[in-house]
Amino acid sequence: MSRLMAGGSARRFPAARILLLVLSAAVVFVWIGAFHALQQGLVVTFLDVGEGDCLLLQSPAGRAILVDGGGRPDNPQAGEVLAARTILPALLVRGVRRLDAVVITHPHDDHIGGLPAVIRELPVGMILAPHVEGHEISPDYHHVLDLARERRIPVHLAAPGQSFHLGQGIVGTVLYAGSGFEAENLNDVSVVLRLVFGEFSALLPGDLEADGETRLLARRVYLHSTVLKVGHHGSPTSSSEAFVRTVRPELAVISVGSNPYGHPNPGVVARFRAAGTRVLRTDQNGAITLHVDGRRWHVETFR
Repeated sequence: MSRLMAGGSARRFPAARILLLVLSAAVVFVWIGAFHALQQGLVVTFLDVGEGDCLLLQSPAGRAILVDGGGRPDNPQAGEVLAARTILPALLVRGVRRLDAVVITHPHDDHIGGLPAVIRELPVGMILAPHVEGHEISPDYHHVLDLARERRIPVHLAAPGQSFHLGQGIVGTVLYAGSGFEAENLNDVSVVLRLVFGEFSALLPGDLEADGETRLLARRVYLHSTVLKVGHHGSPTSSSEAFVRTVRPELAVISVGSNPYGHPNPGVVARFRAAGTRVLRTDQNGAITLHVDGRRWHVETFR
């Protein structure tokens, strides 16, 4: 995989105006200093896209990766509105003018609905996609692939061991890609990523369910992570006791919105809390942003 790798007449100013100019300049320099300090680290943002997933990774080298693109499982057309009202404005306000990569964990509408609009509006370096042979695929996924061909965006199929580098030692690795066996549903072909920056790590399992978690655990890869993006919006079909016990996250983030499925399941939330894990939810906390310098990290919530 490619590496992400003066002249002019004198004027008199009243003392109050001079003071105002000095204070304004000070505020600007403080803001710029804070911005550059922020850019020295990794920024991970779990966007609030309702009952769906959309996560933005930004490195201090200026690289940006979007993992999934939100949407609505009950309304495929909602993805265009979501992209226009939420995803694209969020990217632009965070200074993203180009995406080095888009990662599709699996092609369900609540994960890819906003991607066609994003790909139309922003340059994309590459797309990392799962193996989906033998599964019925949504029109939005076909739309994404058609746009990729039209815009000559390379599409790579995910495989365990693939990695991408974001600079300053920030590395993302594919741990699982669902290939090589017959999954009963698309959730269990989810691309699973683990991001590492110094002492910090984040595990992103898409919507992997218990069967997929068992297969991932059987690979005996290192799963313990600082932060876990909770699988399948906190569904009881994911986050098995063995999986939670192995990952042992300090923070669990649930990307969820109003839904008829009972997500997140109270038992799943209780399981994390019993393990000493802090739980945040996009439906309650809004967008959740992690600022990481490789040793320390802190979290900010929109609400």
